[in-house]
Amino acid sequence: MYISIFISIFIFWIVIEKIVINKLNIKKKKFLFQHVNKIHTWLEALLFILTLSMMFVNEYYFFIGITAIFCFRIVIEWKFEKESKTYILSILNASICLLLLIMFKLFFVEKIILTIVISHYTSSIQNVKQLI
Repeated sequence: MYISIFISIFIFWIVIEKIVINKLNIKKKKFLFQHVNKIHTWLEALLFILTLSMMFVNEYYFFIGITAIFCFRIVIEWKFEKESKTYILSILNASICLLLLIMFKLFFVEKIILTIVISHYTSSIQNVKQLI
C-alpha cells in the first residue's frame, strides 16, 4: 500500500511539473540543474555533504536536508534568475520533498505503534495461557 502511495506521488510530481513548465513557459535546463554562480555551487555542495552525513544519524534528516537544499535553491534562483521562473519548479520540488517526509514519518510511526500493540497483545495472551 505504501509503495503505491509513493509511486502515485511520484507520478503526480511528474505530471504537475510538466503542466507548470508548459503553462508558465519555463525553459528546462540542459542537465538536471545548473547553478547560478560559484557561491551557489559551493554552498549547495556543502549542504548536500551535510545532508548525507546527517542521514546516518537519523533517516528523517535526509528529507529535511534535501528540502533545505531546495529552499536554498529557491532563494538563490529568485534572487539572481527571477525572469527564468525556475524557482517555481524548485518550490514544487521542495513541496514534494516535504510531502514525502510526512509520508515517511507516518509510515514508520504507524509501523512502530503497530509493533508495540502486537507485542503487548502477544504478551497478554502468554500471560493468560500461564494462568490457565
